[in-house]
Amino acid sequence: DGMVLCLSAIDGKELWRVKTDDGVLGAVACSGDFAYACARDGNLYVIDAKAGRLVQKFSTGGVMVCSPAVTEKAVFVVNAQGKAFCLSRPDHNFTWSFPITPGKRILSSPAIAANRLFVGSAENGLFCLTETSAEKQLVKKVPPWSSGGGDAQRCGIAADSAMPIVSSERALRADDGKLNLPTAGPLAACGAAVYVA
Repeated sequence: DGMVLCLSAIDGKELWRVKTDDGVLGAVACSGDFAYACARDGNLYVIDAKAGRLVQKFSTGGVMVCSPAVTEKAVFVVNAQGKAFCLSRPDHNFTWSFPITPGKRILSSPAIAANRLFVGSAENGLFCLTETSAEKQLVKKVPPWSSGGGDAQRCGIAADSAMPIVSSERALRADDGKLNLPTAGPLAACGAAVYVA
């Protein structure tokens, strides 16, 4: 069993705690009135950050050891089985899923930069998901950043930029450009840059 605990930054007093069905290994991401936590049981826990009340559990069907990436309009998570998921905000409805590396480990947390979702894979390197449409193929190459690998440490992020929200009928695809070195460490995004460890 695990939990998400909220403490006062002023005096350390416990404000609330929410039980989870398994451990939370990544950082909790907060944005607006909600806190988001990924647990090893494969669920994204959506918590009312003011009341400390569980609002929703969304199952990804696989173990999660990452932190969520949160924008104004969406929450993104990946499971260890290689699949990315998007939920809309603020209603937290399922929007889409995409098999980035089916059956292969993803241990790093997703990051948002320049309206793209970046995900690091331990076996296949860095992937970039972008929106595509029939009229316009918007696939950008990921710059050839080097990575020292790293461990499975995670960080949560609430991004100011927004990944386009697409319906399940519209296609997302993994970018052709990818970093071929193992990427199991955290990803961080700042402006139009993504940092890989």
